[in-house]
Amino acid sequence: MDPMSTPRPPLPMAGPGRLASIVLLAVALLSPAVLADATTEPKAVSLPATPAVLALKAIGWQSLEYSRSNIWASVSSRIVLHEVPAAALERRPLFDAEAVAGEALTPAGGRLLLLQAENQAASNRERLSSWFDPSANTLLQRCRVAYGRSDSRAQCYLYEDAAVWRERRERGGNGGPDEPEWVQGGAKTAAVPDWPVSSRVELARPAAIPADAGLTSPMLLLPLASAAPLEQTGDSQTVFVHTDHDFYRVTLRLKGRETIDVEYRLTAADGAIRKVVGQARTLVVALEAHAVGAARDEFTLLGMSGSLQLLLDPATRVPLAIRGNAPWIGQTELRLDGASLVE
Repeated sequence: MDPMSTPRPPLPMAGPGRLASIVLLAVALLSPAVLADATTEPKAVSLPATPAVLALKAIGWQSLEYSRSNIWASVSSRIVLHEVPAAALERRPLFDAEAVAGEALTPAGGRLLLLQAENQAASNRERLSSWFDPSANTLLQRCRVAYGRSDSRAQCYLYEDAAVWRERRERGGNGGPDEPEWVQGGAKTAAVPDWPVSSRVELARPAAIPADAGLTSPMLLLPLASAAPLEQTGDSQTVFVHTDHDFYRVTLRLKGRETIDVEYRLTAADGAIRKVVGQARTLVVALEAHAVGAARDEFTLLGMSGSLQLLLDPATRVPLAIRGNAPWIGQTELRLDGASLVE
């Protein structure tokens, strides 16, 4: 993809964190500068909900696509969910030290939810995979592989009861193949290249997080919000999220309803495709993020931070838009380009 129609200064090289910043800047350039606030409705506030079992039928959708482009830049994101057998979880070449792999969380049930995503901003792109155990409502493993113009690196996490192992790999001059086949266990995944390990460290899980609380990732908040029983204004569900460096307590709270303009491609469970154009009445779900302990970085989702909101279709639970703050421009949003549903 080459969104540049006139000469521009080169973009910075993309590591796992830096590509997110590039996505954030591209979204800021491509999205509206001013957006209407959500309109709340006078409904009773319900008690916080316990996390829903994260299964495709409860989520309602299997894939999402977001994109924006203009003469200066383009940004795109594709997110796909798969239900896979627990036996498909592959550790290697990650965390091959016995002291690490021996204490990793193991699947509590026979099926796992695999989230894969590919984000691109100009010539920089990243692939992500998150292996989530619906039976225990927690992450087992996740990886981010970033490909830049001259440097590429991978950052993976392995989850234990009281800690998280982080492993970093970087492609050197002779650091293995540039990109592995992106197929594993019958589903596309963000396969991790066998590059040299640059660091491996154990991160303590904060004591303030309850022992029986699972961890999730920022990207998994999309299916979590879709599956959550949020129907009335004030309904909420709280989860604990692990980012690249920090831990956050995030409350998904229904703030009200709002009508927005939409234009996207919808693929039904039977494969029928139709174009949806017009206005949609949406559920406005706020992501209220609070750091657990001292945070190194601000909480972000797809490069956006601050007052984050998901605007869900009440019938399909598809996130039709994602709102947040971008530097130099303030509040902005990504609009849905395409989605596929499940039965």
